Amino acid sequence: MDNSKDINILNDLLHIANDRIRSYSAIEENVWQIHSNLKEQYDHKLRQSYKMKDELINMIYNLGGKPDDHPTIFGSIHQNWIELKNNLNMMSDDGGLKDIIDGEEAAISAYQKALDNGNLTPEIAGIVLDHLHHLKASYKKLDDLNAEIN
Repeated sequence: MDNSKDINILNDLLHIANDRIRSYSAIEENVWQIHSNLKEQYDHKLRQSYKMKDELINMIYNLGGKPDDHPTIFGSIHQNWIELKNNLNMMSDDGGLKDIIDGEEAAISAYQKALDNGNLTPEIAGIVLDHLHHLKASYKKLDDLNAEIN
């Protein structure tokens, strides 16, 4: 059985998980300085990202593939922008929360596209759908927090 399509899709999602991890890591210190009450939520989202990453890697190996464990080009640019803003003290009053929300929107879109293509096996689609639900819940919480701040 040729699993290359599933492996490619899962590797794309692995890139997204890496983007998420890097973004949360890049922004967290600024957010904590401005909104110390968010530390626990950020820690949870970072742990969740690592768990999703591990699940994707396991699925890729189970399909006989090799994980392509690096971020996307867009994700790297996004993280570099966040780091530049950090270094130049250009973070807005939300401490970069909007940057994280933008990243969550991109992740949701990538996961939805992976599900919409219809090529995933039911088992893999179930796990990807579970990840998508976590992403949407994360986005909602962050968007609500952003609305409270602004």
